[in-house]
Amino acid sequence: MGGAVAMEFALRYPGRVEALILVATAAKFAIPEDRVQQLWAVMMGRAPQAFVTDGFSPKTIKENVNVVREMWMEQIKTDPRVRYTDTRACQEVDLSSAISAIKKPTLILCAEDGTAMAKDIRDRIQGAHLEVVPDAGAMLPVEQPAVVNDAIEEFLRELK
Repeated sequence: MGGAVAMEFALRYPGRVEALILVATAAKFAIPEDRVQQLWAVMMGRAPQAFVTDGFSPKTIKENVNVVREMWMEQIKTDPRVRYTDTRACQEVDLSSAISAIKKPTLILCAEDGTAMAKDIRDRIQGAHLEVVPDAGAMLPVEQPAVVNDAIEEFLRELK
């Protein structure tokens, strides 16, 4: 969601944006209605929170389950109303046609399974650079923090 917010901000206030770093995001999210309805049931107290591993790479699930547990602990801290409304908002976002107006240096980081959405953003934002982070899912900043940080630092150095 943060990437969508950043793109929307860049569209509304281009003079206040120097560059964009978009991590595991999309211009239009493909969130199934049943996922939203499950979060609604949790919010209403009709279902328990689901602790799933989607969003993580198979390697992380197999070799670093502590990262998965850490994210589950963060999930527990988040009010179910926030998770529901954030997911509903993401479901309604569609910046696909608008982002071609962004004319700022842009770094896009994605996991291998997110390359289609990331390539779409790259192709629409002139001069955007895409880096695929290996052995990561949508949670790539916590799955591969060193790789993500190195890519961001390199991008920032190139801006100077």
